[in-house]
Amino acid sequence: MVFAFAASALPAQAEETAGQWVSELGTKVVEVLKATNDQPKERQSELEAIFLDSFDVPFVAKFVTGRYWKKATPGEQQDLMELLPEYVATIYAGVFAGYDGNGFKVVKERKSTNGTYVQGLIQRNDGPDVAAAFDITKPNGRFLIINTEVEGVSLLVTKRSEFASVLSREGLAGLISRMKDVLAKSSA
Repeated sequence: MVFAFAASALPAQAEETAGQWVSELGTKVVEVLKATNDQPKERQSELEAIFLDSFDVPFVAKFVTGRYWKKATPGEQQDLMELLPEYVATIYAGVFAGYDGNGFKVVKERKSTNGTYVQGLIQRNDGPDVAAAFDITKPNGRFLIINTEVEGVSLLVTKRSEFASVLSREGLAGLISRMKDVLAKSSA
C-alpha cells in the first residue's frame, strides 16, 4: 500500500509527442545524409532502413496501388511491400544528393484526420531550407509515417498518380517489374 502511494506521488513522465519523434527521426536522416554524402549506395541502404522502421509500409503500398491492391495476388502484394522501401529510398537519396546542411527542426504540429500532422524544415547551407511534412499515426502505440511531403509534394499522391497508368495497363506485376528496372539502373 505504501508502494502504491509512493509511486502515485512521482511525477508522471510525459509521453513523447509525434513532433518530438519526427524531430529525432529528422535528425537521424540528416546525420545519414551528411555521413554518406559521397557514398550513394550506403546512403540508399541507410535511408531504406529508416523507411522500413518508420513508415507504415502496408498502408503506403495499399494507397499507392489503389483498387489494384485487392486484385493482386498475395505474392505480388508481398513483392511490392519488399520493393517499396528501397524504391522510395532511391528517390530520396537522389533528391538529397550533395546535401550540405545544418539539420532538421519541427516548426508546427497539429491533430489531423489520421493522427498528427508535423511540419518541419530540412536546413541547408547551400540554399533555402526544404519544407518537409509528415502525417503520423500511432497504431499499436508506435509512431509510423503514412505520408510525407517535400516542398508540398505528397509522396502518396505523387506515387499513386505515377503508378496509375502502369497499373491500368500492366497490373501490379507490371509495376513491380518496372520498379525492379529502376532499382537495377540505380545500382549500376
